[in-house]
Amino acid sequence: MSLIRWVLSIAVVLLLGAGYAASVAAALSGQTADYAQRVDQSPIRNLALLVLLASVALAFVKAPKADKP
Repeated sequence: MSLIRWVLSIAVVLLLGAGYAASVAAALSGQTADYAQRVDQSPIRNLALLVLLASVALAFVKAPKADKP
């Protein structure tokens, strides 16, 4: 379970970083309206919903504890 949390965390950081970089690039090139249209589409919203639901689900799952001798 720890590996799944780690992978989700890395994926979220990469997605946020890529989204921020794309937003800054669009703002600096003057294409903010085009960027807003591309981001406001169903696949992007579905990906955000999937990440949110996965994060909430993993928040309720307890990590297995190692047995101590």
